[in-house]
Amino acid sequence: MGDPLVDDTATQSLELFTVRLRRLEYYLNGVRLQAETEEREAVQSKDQSIPARIAGLQNGLEKLSVKSRTVRDVLDLYEEHEDIFTPLSPAESQTSLSTSEKLVVVQSCATSYPTAASRLNSIQDQPIPPAKSSASMIALRPDLVRIQLLQESQAKEISTLRQRTAQVIQRWYEIGVLGEGECWVEWEDRVGAVERSVRRSEGIRAQEAAEI
Repeated sequence: MGDPLVDDTATQSLELFTVRLRRLEYYLNGVRLQAETEEREAVQSKDQSIPARIAGLQNGLEKLSVKSRTVRDVLDLYEEHEDIFTPLSPAESQTSLSTSEKLVVVQSCATSYPTAASRLNSIQDQPIPPAKSSASMIALRPDLVRIQLLQESQAKEISTLRQRTAQVIQRWYEIGVLGEGECWVEWEDRVGAVERSVRRSEGIRAQEAAEI
């Protein structure tokens, strides 16, 4: 037989774990699930073995993690950083600071304690939004999704229009500006050639007239 004191301590710890798990289920899933849990646990025998009760707690926690992303994230965090949830031993928690140095540290942060307490109290005093408002916001989610898809479609259409506008402007610049400039250059060359021809003709005529 085991030590009665150890068995009693283990039983009390399991009862506390059970109560905490039940409260967590209530906070995350509501009254109905809590009632079902209490009824299920009331049916179970109080003489159930400790390993069986531990297995039941683990099973309940796994089911809760499947339904709640928050619980799943906490469990993943515990698996990755188990040392965060492990309390320090007295030897590890000891510090080399003297009493006066500790007092200086506490006094330097003393002004922040009332501020933090006031903020926590203000958070606690914040009223919980009514369920009707939350339900109406949830009901708007499909409309918001449709609006988001419409905005994405409009953004793609605007992007296409911008590309087409840029192409049109480039085409206009190439034909209307550069093409017209090339046309003026060609006309200027032709006019210059005609002017030179006329001057040569006039020069020849003037020379012939001088000889006569």
